[in-house]
Amino acid sequence: MHLLLQSFLRLVSVLFGISVLVFLIVHAIPGDPAVIAAGLEASPETVARIRRDLGLDQPLPVQFVRFVTRAVTGDLGTSIRTGVPVVSEIRERLPHTVILTLGGIGLAILLGLMAGMAAAITRRRWVDRVVMALTLVAVSTPSYWLALMGMLVFALQLALVPSIGVGTPLHYLLPIVVLGLQSGGQVARISRAALMETLHKEYVRAAEARGVGRWRVIGRHALGNALLPVVTLIGLRIGGLLAGTVLVESVFAIPGVGRMMVDAVIARDFPMVQGGVLVVATLIVVVNVLTDLVGAGLDPRVRAA
Repeated sequence: MHLLLQSFLRLVSVLFGISVLVFLIVHAIPGDPAVIAAGLEASPETVARIRRDLGLDQPLPVQFVRFVTRAVTGDLGTSIRTGVPVVSEIRERLPHTVILTLGGIGLAILLGLMAGMAAAITRRRWVDRVVMALTLVAVSTPSYWLALMGMLVFALQLALVPSIGVGTPLHYLLPIVVLGLQSGGQVARISRAALMETLHKEYVRAAEARGVGRWRVIGRHALGNALLPVVTLIGLRIGGLLAGTVLVESVFAIPGVGRMMVDAVIARDFPMVQGGVLVVATLIVVVNVLTDLVGAGLDPRVRAA
């Protein structure tokens, strides 16, 4: 119960800090949203009326209180560019971003754990060296470059998958692979280190001395105790993937939340930017809190702390 209360208080405080930061940054972007909404040829009276309707004529503290009050009730405002409620726009686009994020982290877990286990079991052999070299390449390669190369080779030259847009499961395949490879390299390196450390524990050696099979020792004794740092990394990578979908969605023309926020920044659509960032930040913070709770379940020392 104490851990749940701490997590809830941290969730509220972090979200409040994020809302303050997002509000100030958005209002510091050059350009007048009222002029953009009214058009460059609009009269000063029209611009003044729109500024008043949007509440931009109020002091910043008043605007912030209004923003937070509406956000708590689920009202993130109306898009200046499209006139559509921000919540409706996010509700329509969020599933694409969630599919990419969950698909990317699922692929990262699958590839990362398999590669990490193979490297840990074959320590200092050629398999270990090859796996570590490949994971280093995966971690070091920028996602946007990998997206462009993947589109060039598998979509344009080999025509195995669609290049842009959504509509079929194949449209998500290449973006998920791009997102999952980099995170998979990180999961592999962390799981290898954690498993190698666990394999040298006394209880593992005692099990091997009793004649327990190698794979049974790994699956029943070592792997479960080595999962805590992996779970922590996965929680962090989910947040990173949510933020990283901005580039991938832009490259593959996927109408997700990331691409929506890019278009909103260019159009100086501050309600859309504020709403999108706040929703993504909320998801990231919630995932981190859930990761802490899962970690506490795996390790009683975390719960006791």
